[in-house]
Amino acid sequence: MKLIDITRTVQEAPIYPGSAPFSLTPLTVIDKTEEFNITMLQGDSHLGTHVDAPRHAYADGTTIDQTDLALYYGACRVATVPFGCLLTSTNLEPLLTDCSRLLLKSNGTSHLTLEAASALAQHHLRLLGTDGLSAAPMDCEGPIHRLLLRHGIALLENLQLEHVPDGDYILCAFPLKVAQGDGSPVRAVLLCEN
Repeated sequence: MKLIDITRTVQEAPIYPGSAPFSLTPLTVIDKTEEFNITMLQGDSHLGTHVDAPRHAYADGTTIDQTDLALYYGACRVATVPFGCLLTSTNLEPLLTDCSRLLLKSNGTSHLTLEAASALAQHHLRLLGTDGLSAAPMDCEGPIHRLLLRHGIALLENLQLEHVPDGDYILCAFPLKVAQGDGSPVRAVLLCEN
């Protein structure tokens, strides 16, 4: 079994406009008086490669610690989509046959239209991943996130996919168990036979 890391290194990952950058602050450093290194991590719940919980888009939505872990593990498809465009159901429907988790590869340049998000919801997709900062364009983020999350579609964003050939894999991308969390960083990995 081969493991393919599709997680961005946190310090190198693009940052969503308005988000605070990630930082590491040493609390203790091994020296003559300290036996261990301990570092404080600082950043928001959507830093780097991350998943969104329904609480991200709904005040009363399910929190990340309450989401079904089965969403983040299982068969998935990596598919290159047209770069630099708004994706429609015409772009996505050919990719959905026997697909419950779909990871879109466009070098972070393509986003869903509301119509495409509706098509994914009608298909009962379990998870949508993207190599962009968001699955939606900035001017329609709220409606698209709410539509997908309301239909139980987990969102996995800011993936690193340029080194992954299109095809079918097993995805493993579990969130941290953060009580009341609206999202969480993940270590996303694809498993394949060779």
